[in-house]
Amino acid sequence: MQKARNNFGKLSEVIPPPNLIENQIFSFNEFLQLETPTTTRDNVGLEAVFRESFPVESNNGNFRLEYLEYGLVLPKSTELEAIREGTTFAISVMLKLRLREKGAFKDEEIMMGEVPMITDRGSFIVNGAERVVVSQLHRSPGICFEVSQHTSGKTLHAFRIIPDRGTWIEVQFDQNDLLWVYLDRRRRRRKFLVTTLLRAFGYKTIRTSSASSTLAAKSRRRTRSTSSPKSFPTSFSPIPSWTSTPARLWPSSTTNFRAKR
Repeated sequence: MQKARNNFGKLSEVIPPPNLIENQIFSFNEFLQLETPTTTRDNVGLEAVFRESFPVESNNGNFRLEYLEYGLVLPKSTELEAIREGTTFAISVMLKLRLREKGAFKDEEIMMGEVPMITDRGSFIVNGAERVVVSQLHRSPGICFEVSQHTSGKTLHAFRIIPDRGTWIEVQFDQNDLLWVYLDRRRRRRKFLVTTLLRAFGYKTIRTSSASSTLAAKSRRRTRSTSSPKSFPTSFSPIPSWTSTPARLWPSSTTNFRAKR
């Protein structure tokens, strides 16, 4: 029996306080569709996940695994027993599949796994500990363009591709005008050139225009000419001419120096 709530305030309540966790409970029940018959379930939540993942077909096409329906088995223990025994208050997901092989088929029901069940308080009991789901902000999928300033004063341009599900792709120029690709926004992430990503997508060759190829060839020749060592002309000898004097001058000067000492 629920106890009466005593209000010691001077102002009376105009409306009753709303149930703030009702949205989470309703969303989880819609995800499972527990009370909905298997034949009339909508393509949302767990039903949409299974329909998207199946059918699965072998490489040679002889076997085909199809999804029929799923069933839910309620927890055997109560919430207090799960907390006392240190177990998880969860429901079992039973999956009914059909295996086709060269015209013949066979239906079988397997256990897919367990899903933590929400309580009336909007919490989950995992390994005997009661936990809650905290709502967080989610970046909307799309593409974002950014401009940053390098320490050398050069302006660097970048863009980020945010998918609805999957890995984030971030592409950024460096100070040498090279285009690098980063994955998953990790602190210690590895980068690679965008040409590697294009080749992974199926672009085997990179075609360039005649003007750009001519400009690239000129820049290579200019780099090669500046990086090669300077050669002396044939008419000029890099060795000074005074070194060709007779060697007898050096011992005489040394002898005079020693005689003075």
